[in-house]
Amino acid sequence: MSFVRVYEENEQNKHNGHSLKMALPNIMTFANLFFGIVAILSASRLKNGTTLASIFILIAAVNDRFDGKVARKFNAESALGEQLDSLADLISFGLAPAFVAWSMQLSELKILGVFSVVVFVFAGAYRLARFNIAESKKYFVGMPITAAGVFLSVNNIFMSINHLTGYAGIKTVIIMLILSYCMVCNIKIKKM
Repeated sequence: MSFVRVYEENEQNKHNGHSLKMALPNIMTFANLFFGIVAILSASRLKNGTTLASIFILIAAVNDRFDGKVARKFNAESALGEQLDSLADLISFGLAPAFVAWSMQLSELKILGVFSVVVFVFAGAYRLARFNIAESKKYFVGMPITAAGVFLSVNNIFMSINHLTGYAGIKTVIIMLILSYCMVCNIKIKKM
């Protein structure tokens, strides 16, 4: 899809008199992205900000859960919205939870920590790219990145609340590698 077509599609939607309805799904997608970015900033700058960061990721997931439903309800689906959603998902459910895990415990594991973060983010990017070019959107192939990011965030909250750091991070590495595999595997999962 070309930039010109996306622009024309958005201009046409503006003139339909339903601009708020048309914009609402993208507003929700940007809220998803906002909470992903704020999660990264919280984990990097706030003392004990990793629990808060993980909660921000869960809030991002709520927005992600409903942006597509709202778009379909208001007949506001667009190619631009689909691309924004994927980019927001990569930040909020790929990079953000991996960065939170890094900030909490994986940095102590040196190269193993770096490896698990990179693999998780790469697997998420691959998963999203594969979904975007899929012919059928009736099912997922592999675990959706949102589910993987939420699972890792819940793990991060558990680790933070229980003050588990250091080599307890090996468990997080194992979880991240399993989630990475689940995102790129060929198992079909029916959409809910």
